[in-house]
Amino acid sequence: QLGVSGNRKLDSTFLKFDQALDSANTSLTTLNKAIPHLVEQADTTFANVQEATSLIKQATRDSAGEIPALVRNANALVQDSQQTLDGLQQSWPLNGMLPKVEEKTLPVDGYIAPQGQP
Repeated sequence: QLGVSGNRKLDSTFLKFDQALDSANTSLTTLNKAIPHLVEQADTTFANVQEATSLIKQATRDSAGEIPALVRNANALVQDSQQTLDGLQQSWPLNGMLPKVEEKTLPVDGYIAPQGQP
């Protein structure tokens, strides 16, 4: 009777073990099907990131020589605009219409608070 009881328990244990192995095999099969797709997506994403990085580097390299000239031209444009405005303010039809602008020295931090605000 002890042997029969032991065989039943062993059969029950083996059945549960077989079911657990079947479940693990099903999960592994699903995982094996999903992994190649995930790797492909990761490869595509990585390729896109590399391409974007390459384009940014190329754009930076291409514009690196133009930036100093752009800054110099902007300074010249500001100076020319100031001279033109000064000339307009001194011309006969406009000198009475425009208020006189006082030149101010900027504070060290370069910020001037608008009138009426601290």
